Amino acid sequence: MYGNNIDVVEVPTLSAAFGRVLQQKPVFLGINGSTTYFDHAVVLMGYRLYEYTEGWWIFARTYSISFLEVADGWYNDSKFLDINTDSNITMVMYCIT
Repeated sequence: MYGNNIDVVEVPTLSAAFGRVLQQKPVFLGINGSTTYFDHAVVLMGYRLYEYTEGWWIFARTYSISFLEVADGWYNDSKFLDINTDSNITMVMYCIT
């Protein structure tokens, strides 16, 4: 058990982190400035992407929003984090290669 090396790389974008989750690789999120988690680390378990359109015809605009399913260490079950409501949130993402 001891003596095993683990290679960890930074994941540059949220969409790249989503790709790692689809490959069933754990993604560590370091969150700063969240109104929910303040400055806290979580594990990205999954995500949900939603799109909606406002306006009509040539004035229509489509928006995408993401909800992150995380294991936060505060609760036994996973929680969904709405990163769209936190305007000052910053995240650093890492993944085991």
